[in-house]
Amino acid sequence: LCLAGLLLGKHSVLVLDEAQTSPATSPEALDAAIEWSRVRYHEGQATEAIDRLEALVEVTRERAQQLKAKSALAALYDDMGFTAEAARLYAEIPELTSEPSVLARSALALLAAGRAEEGLNIARRVELSRLTDPDAYRFLVATGTALVAGDLQRGLDTLETAHENYPLERTAEGDALVLRANLA
Repeated sequence: LCLAGLLLGKHSVLVLDEAQTSPATSPEALDAAIEWSRVRYHEGQATEAIDRLEALVEVTRERAQQLKAKSALAALYDDMGFTAEAARLYAEIPELTSEPSVLARSALALLAAGRAEEGLNIARRVELSRLTDPDAYRFLVATGTALVAGDLQRGLDTLETAHENYPLERTAEGDALVLRANLA
């Protein structure tokens, strides 16, 4: 395993040498490669970051580390506004985990991409009590809004749960959605 040091101000990040034939075979190497990709992206080298993360997804296929690689690539695509690419990965991620925050993130991304049925199917697996209050509120508002289109009462109930159970997290946008759903 050939590792090189990249000095970033006061921080030193380990990165994989480009010539390495099988990058990120250890958890440490995977973490370093993901961090390298994030750094490259923030330095304006999005193509390099995407290429590295796509390679990581391929190399880690059938490994527990695939979740990390796919999550990192999906987040990068999401940040760049590549909704379809991000949604494709977010649809695959739930097969790799039962972690509520990861499932919620995947469901929300799919809902935002207009893939309501897939997003709502994943949303059913989320243990709401294991999310932070801000995440639970955002999750309930998004899923409630998506549900209103097909099941008005269930959508309304979900929005009202967000409104009533998370008063400190409420937003004007969330309140407006609850009001619109009640008027429908």
